[in-house]
Amino acid sequence: DLVQQLEMIQSTQGLTDSQIGELDYSRAVLLYWSGDIAAACAMFERADKAQLGLGTIKGQLQIYLALCRTMQGERDLALQGIAALKSLDAGKRGALASRLAGAEFYAQYIGIATAAASKAAARLAMISSTDFDSEHVRAWANYMQGLVLLNTGRFNKAASKFDLAMEGIGQVEYQARIDILVGKILCLAHLREWDKLEAEFLRLESLALAPQMDEARAQLLASVRARSALLHADVETAIELAQELPELPAVGTLMFWLEEPAITRIRVDLARGERAFASMALKAISAIRVGTVAQHLLCQDIDLMLLEAVAREQLAEPAKAQALIEEALALAAPASWCRPFQELGDALNPLLQRSAANVEYRDFLSVQCGLG
Repeated sequence: DLVQQLEMIQSTQGLTDSQIGELDYSRAVLLYWSGDIAAACAMFERADKAQLGLGTIKGQLQIYLALCRTMQGERDLALQGIAALKSLDAGKRGALASRLAGAEFYAQYIGIATAAASKAAARLAMISSTDFDSEHVRAWANYMQGLVLLNTGRFNKAASKFDLAMEGIGQVEYQARIDILVGKILCLAHLREWDKLEAEFLRLESLALAPQMDEARAQLLASVRARSALLHADVETAIELAQELPELPAVGTLMFWLEEPAITRIRVDLARGERAFASMALKAISAIRVGTVAQHLLCQDIDLMLLEAVAREQLAEPAKAQALIEEALALAAPASWCRPFQELGDALNPLLQRSAANVEYRDFLSVQCGLG
């Protein structure tokens, strides 16, 4: 691969400054997806100092650097770096500009800053439709817009964006292709368009049966089917599908993707309504939240906070459950981040009815979430 090629050149001939930057970038990508965010960030920052020009590689590096910094609690630093490069790029609308818009999107989306994330995704869409005609960038723009629309409960509009993203699905990276299809499935499930789901499941299965297919992909397929079954109030099917789902996420998988099998397993365990399974779910939630809190993955943590509230309610810990509900509302309501509340639905109603926050966030809960 590229890392091995550059390391061989480095050991025999030496590398130019730009080649050293590319090597550091490639090493950092491997570190990032291995879950070592701190080491990846240091390596990306070193690569960023190399003479990489103002093209695609520089832009890709900024996406990863923004992700790393945001996940280490340095979102302001991430946004400052993006703004500085925007100035250097002098308002151009090419490869670098498109990547900077993507970097800004993820820095905002991870922290559920939905208005700013929507603005970044809209800029990416504008770039792809004007000066920089790229099917790859258009697919990413539609996918990013779909993510915000899905999590803010606008399922019809989100489904349309995921459909548009599918038109260029062959142009985007493999995991993003899966996420686009998962997004469409979740929209249909929330819209209760059950007759359309099977075609999307088959499409996802055909994609997942590509050469990259492995145990993790099989788990993902079972996970999204189980999650859809829960939305259909079919707990029995969800339980059957969830039997092989992992208790904890694999290393490097809990980022910003829409489907995490370990979290779906928690959903299914809580849907059983049994104390023993609630206790197991709470143990898994606590372990996963160590990561989501440390890495500032609020886009995942809102779901986990609500799931923990349900678990503690089932375990007769009402005060702790109430505190979690109120914390989640304080974070989610200003961003209209309502999908996690809608997904849990009736399981939250007993907690909401006892909460003073039910009055404070009445519009969010009743109008956007359909609860309370």
